[in-house]
Amino acid sequence: MKLIRFSIFALTAIVFGSCCDTILDPYKDGVIPTTDQKVLLVDFTGDRCGNCPKGAEEAARLHELYGDKVIIVAMHTGRTFASPDPSEGFVEDFRTAAGEGLYDFFGGPGQPTGAVNYVKGGDGNYTMAPTNWASAISKELKKTPTMTIAVSPQFSSDSLLTVKADIKYKKASTGNHRIAMYLIEDSVVYLQKDYRKSPVIIPDYVHRHMLRGAISGGKFEDKYTGIKSTAGGFGDLLPATVASATASKTYTISFKGTKWNPKNCAVIVIINDKTTNNVLQVEEAHILK
Repeated sequence: MKLIRFSIFALTAIVFGSCCDTILDPYKDGVIPTTDQKVLLVDFTGDRCGNCPKGAEEAARLHELYGDKVIIVAMHTGRTFASPDPSEGFVEDFRTAAGEGLYDFFGGPGQPTGAVNYVKGGDGNYTMAPTNWASAISKELKKTPTMTIAVSPQFSSDSLLTVKADIKYKKASTGNHRIAMYLIEDSVVYLQKDYRKSPVIIPDYVHRHMLRGAISGGKFEDKYTGIKSTAGGFGDLLPATVASATASKTYTISFKGTKWNPKNCAVIVIINDKTTNNVLQVEEAHILK
């Protein structure tokens, strides 16, 4: 893979609100590693969250820096900032059963907040402020990958999406790994609050990497909405396997009756550890190329 170099002086500070937290280029030598390791960044957000566009901007900055090594999922979650409010024009509900389940599992943190590879930070929490995303991603990218993922989506003429994931193991697995598969949609134009703007509500905001749902399994009931779902955020168990072996899973989901635009949709496949919940590897594939 080609080395990408950046000037460390070009990546200076990004300021959130009135704080003075500085986010520096996490690669001090200016070289991004060339291993197969990739990192998941989950941005817990909401269209009625006036501070959340700052989190989205930081996610975009990190994606520009790392390219396809950082894979982003924006989950509209919680009653405070993501539930509809017709009085202000917010009639759409972008929450999902999988997103709500993960948000509840992580303690329903204030927004904007995020999770990097579902790894706990120094404070013992899975989630962290956008000012800490860069350092957490840098740490995760330095890990040696234990597997690679090949994702093969097929979209049929009757709007049925079939996705096959092939996991190639570099180290043996004891059967403690799970596979989760998310469907995301990019460039969803809708309302968004931004407290930095006047008026506060942006009518044509472009929402990036929006979670549309989990395709994989894992049962739970969301305690707030009462939604019962078989599409859990952590996914299904994979069988034990030896090094150099390949495990495969195939899932399907229908686009019928939805507003999803397949041209802007992608599938994200995550392998996580059942004991720690940590993401071991992640891969993304667009539905239509």
